[in-house]
Amino acid sequence: MKRAAWAAPCALILFIFLFPTLRARAADPPLLTIEAAVEEALRANPEIAAAEHAWKAAEEVPRQASSLEDPRVSYEAYNIRNSFAFDQASENIYSVTQAVPFPTKLLLRGRSARKAAEAEKQRLEEKRLEITARVRAAYADLFEAEREIDLYRRTEEVARRLAGTAEAKYATGEVPQEDLLKAQVALSTIQRDLNSFEEARSAALARLNALLDRPQERTARTVESLPVTPLARGVEELEREATEKRPRVRAAALEVGRADVERKLARTRYLPDFEVTARRFVNRGEDNGYGAMFMVNVPWVWFQKHRAANREAIERRLEAASRLRAEKNDTAMGVRELYAGTTRAYRNAELLQTTLLPQSRLAFESTLATYEVGEGEFLNVLDSFQTLLFLEAQRVEEVAAYHRRLAALEATVGGRVQ
Repeated sequence: MKRAAWAAPCALILFIFLFPTLRARAADPPLLTIEAAVEEALRANPEIAAAEHAWKAAEEVPRQASSLEDPRVSYEAYNIRNSFAFDQASENIYSVTQAVPFPTKLLLRGRSARKAAEAEKQRLEEKRLEITARVRAAYADLFEAEREIDLYRRTEEVARRLAGTAEAKYATGEVPQEDLLKAQVALSTIQRDLNSFEEARSAALARLNALLDRPQERTARTVESLPVTPLARGVEELEREATEKRPRVRAAALEVGRADVERKLARTRYLPDFEVTARRFVNRGEDNGYGAMFMVNVPWVWFQKHRAANREAIERRLEAASRLRAEKNDTAMGVRELYAGTTRAYRNAELLQTTLLPQSRLAFESTLATYEVGEGEFLNVLDSFQTLLFLEAQRVEEVAAYHRRLAALEATVGGRVQ
């Protein structure tokens, strides 16, 4: 009779872990898939919009950089007999002046600006990859918190019943105080963990709403499960692809190209610029006439400043080349680290799903069966129950970790890797 009193709650524990709980979804927030979240972020995220506007603005610079300066129109009046009586000036001069730089300078300025615009476009692509990875990571965090809450809520009622039964049995002297204390600790631990998971869910949803440019009060729920599959390509292939195609690396390579153009442009500082002026003379009481003026600057007088500009361009080019090498090294390192982390999470999730969880369920069933026939201790049932709960939570954590690292890996590679 004493053993049979524990059979109902223990059977309920077994049912919870062997069969998913069917919960009503009527009052739940709308379902949001990870693909829909990424699509919405790419369309609405303000950081992407800012990067796109920066690129479009940079696209307008080459036309400006390769154009001549605006012409200057001037008027001169001489020999005015009365103050500000310009109509009485004996000589009026109307001029139009155009500055004309040495021909290659405009070409190089336009080329440099185009390189900068192309680099800005690559930064836009990098921002899209970054936001995609952040959305997928926030979604994985929300998924993990929701699944942990589901799991712990399913077991909270069981732990509450166990604690109540233990308290009643302890009051009648049928069980030792140790059984009661263990059951109460198990219930308190579950309630503590639920508070942490609720906080994690709120934080993940806040990050996701910010990335999707949604109001913070808007809610959503994730799918019931996320797929976990092995990586289809090797780390060497992904590393090679990332160091060649990642937008961040391409932007650094374009900056090297721009520095090359700027170096050529610095050498043209030794070449003169020109200024052409056409004039019309309107004379009071005399014949009118035309005039012209041609000016050229002399860049060889203060040659030291041009030499300094040339040395600056050389150092800027070396800086850009070093940044490109650093970007490639950082990318290769990131691919290796994230590949290892993704593979580890996949293997752990599979090990939990195919080996540890089935073994833990069998151990729990065996412990429960032994206890129900009058052998064994209740504490063994409770320990196996807590172990099974821990492993269920571990698998959820590994699935979420897999998707977080996979998202970061795809951002580093510059595209999907599956």
